[in-house]
Amino acid sequence: MRQPDGTTYSYEQAAREITRRGTPVSHTTLWKLRTGRTDDLSVSHLVAIADFFGVEPAYFFDDAYAAQANVRLELLPAMKDAGVRRIAMRAAGLSHSSIENIANMIAHLRTLEGLPPDCAAAPPPQEPAGSVPPEDSRPG
Repeated sequence: MRQPDGTTYSYEQAAREITRRGTPVSHTTLWKLRTGRTDDLSVSHLVAIADFFGVEPAYFFDDAYAAQANVRLELLPAMKDAGVRRIAMRAAGLSHSSIENIANMIAHLRTLEGLPPDCAAAPPPQEPAGSVPPEDSRPG
């Protein structure tokens, strides 16, 4: 999960926000969880962390659910753009073949504009000073 400006949350920022929402947690606890140095977590902390990152607690235990959630989380920034939403809504109901043609047209237009053919190929936003880049694609 990224902040509105596209940067990742530092452990301190995430801990501060989770605590502000009512479940006190330290940045050290988040770091230990993230790096595998501990797996000792109360249910209330698990629920609070999942809520902060916009996922169900199952995200941390069920790889299939986590994969589906990651796809949705990757789509969120693009879907905030009204033009992207309009294209997606107008494409709903089209045949697989038509959707493939639209995807090919978009890839071609991205190439013409000097962009990678796929948004996923774009370099990630810069990490904020003091943050640790994620070791996998799961938030937090």
